[in-house]
Amino acid sequence: MINGGLLIWAVSVLVGGFSWGLRAGSALMLAGTAAWLGQLALHYRSRNRVRADARRQHSPRRIDYPFKFAIAALAAAAAAGLMGAAIEWFPGLISGMTRNRLVTLYGGVFLLGFLSLLTLALLHKIVPYLLWLRFCGPVAGRRPVPRIDDLMPRAPAVGQLSLYCAGTVLVLASLAVDWSAAGTGGAWLIAASGLWLVINMGICWRNAARAAAGAHAEDRPAGNPSGAVLHAGESLPP
Repeated sequence: MINGGLLIWAVSVLVGGFSWGLRAGSALMLAGTAAWLGQLALHYRSRNRVRADARRQHSPRRIDYPFKFAIAALAAAAAAGLMGAAIEWFPGLISGMTRNRLVTLYGGVFLLGFLSLLTLALLHKIVPYLLWLRFCGPVAGRRPVPRIDDLMPRAPAVGQLSLYCAGTVLVLASLAVDWSAAGTGGAWLIAASGLWLVINMGICWRNAARAAAGAHAEDRPAGNPSGAVLHAGESLPP
């Protein structure tokens, strides 16, 4: 529905004069977005319940912090969809100046509140997983290795995502009410959160590398700290 609505909307914009196409396309995109969000909500609901025993009793399962921020990003997607639908469906009720500001705010909510926040949130799940596979995967099962969630410190990660959200709120407020000071402050907060993200990813890399180095050190046989491969009749160099 989303792709079909986007196609109808784009053709209506290019051809011009088809207001019904704009409304129909936006309606399809909004319905597709709502269906997608509903599907994700069902997924999170099923993920939040685990089978406890043979009697089908259920126990709650905590949602990881990246997914909480991802849910906030999906809420921003829903808000952007409603704003876009309002722009297309009720053009006569919105004056030209207000429409321009609403269009700008719509773009900010979609890009900063949805796409960027969703990407940042999922990075905190994908990057530690890939680093764990790279460094800890080869020795997992033979030596104790940290959990994937232990590679990324929770408090700095939540702080970085929260700082980005605060900057995004200020930028969107500046777009809504033409508040330049809020836009400048929000831009600085977003830039600081980007630097903080790089630092957090570096810490994650360091933790994974240290864990792998410790595991490999435990794998080396006694009397051969260098880990060199010895063949029959050979001895360690002095």
